[in-house]
Amino acid sequence: MQLFPNPATDQLELRLDATLGAGDIAITDGLGRMVRTERVTGDRVRLDVKDMLAGIYMITFHGERGVAAVRFVKQ
Repeated sequence: MQLFPNPATDQLELRLDATLGAGDIAITDGLGRMVRTERVTGDRVRLDVKDMLAGIYMITFHGERGVAAVRFVKQ
């Protein structure tokens, strides 16, 4: 999974490995609290993060054929 820009202020773009299949994205904050979930069916996703507080977050993708995770910084 690729993510940019990082750090982000307004939007993030995720590029997922197509071999993972469709799945769900979970965004958690630095304390492990769930911030957002979203269903994903394609290999590119745009996420609006402008309403999120500044900090470090983890995006975890649980796909039909695998799991991927990446951290990002919200400014």
